[in-house]
Amino acid sequence: MKALSSLDLHCMVGELKPLEGSRVDNIYQKGKEEFLFQLHKSNEGKKLLRVLVGKALFLASHKDEMETLSGFCMLLRKHLGNATLASLSQIEPERIIKIVFEAKDSSYALYIEFLGKGNVIFSDGKGIIIDALTHHEFRDRTIFPKQKYAHPTMQYNAFSLEADYLSSLLSSTAKESLVKCLAIDLGLGGLYAEEACAKAKMDKNKRPAELTAKEQSALLKAVKQLISQQPRPVVLMKNDAVSDVFPFPLETIGGDYQAFPSLSEALEHYCAHARDAPTTSYDAKVAELKRIIEQQEKNIALLEAEEQEQRRKADAIYANYAQISTILDELKAISRKHSWQDIQKKTKGHAIIKGVNPREKSIVLDIAENKS
Repeated sequence: MKALSSLDLHCMVGELKPLEGSRVDNIYQKGKEEFLFQLHKSNEGKKLLRVLVGKALFLASHKDEMETLSGFCMLLRKHLGNATLASLSQIEPERIIKIVFEAKDSSYALYIEFLGKGNVIFSDGKGIIIDALTHHEFRDRTIFPKQKYAHPTMQYNAFSLEADYLSSLLSSTAKESLVKCLAIDLGLGGLYAEEACAKAKMDKNKRPAELTAKEQSALLKAVKQLISQQPRPVVLMKNDAVSDVFPFPLETIGGDYQAFPSLSEALEHYCAHARDAPTTSYDAKVAELKRIIEQQEKNIALLEAEEQEQRRKADAIYANYAQISTILDELKAISRKHSWQDIQKKTKGHAIIKGVNPREKSIVLDIAENKS
């Protein structure tokens, strides 16, 4: 069964926003990877929020038999019983949902991650982890009790993408094709990356750095249109069988689409009828290696972008070395007689000195347009 993409979650959050203000009646668990939050909202009655860890979340129409009750589920019941669901949001552009609960004397946050195999992390109001469904130590973050919760951060956010950032992405990406750049670096995923290329009427295999300014403008418009598109939830049928689910029909995907009133209803139907293809241990190892390679490619792209940024700064410093050296010498002399707070006041409105940090005794220079 497919896992929800960042764009899928973006659409789902819009649908689940009315849950804010609901009270937690109870929390159930089925197996290790399914939770059901039974909520109640004034004048609306009972609501059932179903979470399939690492795969989906949606409003369910009914409660299945929920026989499992783990220590983690008991912990959630203890702290969240009768609490109010204060806010529900996506940590964009990541595939992470954050739900904030307000109890009588405390606030809590529940992070539902759809990365890899998925996870559910429960923290206090300050982001300190109380417990998690799965404890894990990654290269750049640790999911263990008493640790500060930290989530992965992509360099580019498709949901707040502007022309300069898109241009920077296209010129710095290590991906050889536009569709891979949009899918991985921008986090759209393969299907939505192809859809963006189709909307922009652009060859998906074109090298990102070769796009003209006009093509970049068309691509930016296409990505924004894709993200802001009004949901028209559908389930894709192929050979009379459920194949996929989308918040709206896709131009690039052929087949019969079955429309649904809400994305939750479409997902519930999909989950009830979709069948995972059987996998062997070999398939599992291949999938894990692909995941590792994908993550390493993301890390390489980030490092390459950082290298280019540092080179740009170094070139600017070298080109303006004499000017920078003079300014630093003058500041050193002034700092012997005046405090850094005074320097901060005196340099306000300076053409080149744009900021002074008295605590760190550092300055920010704007030398981009002042090259000698």
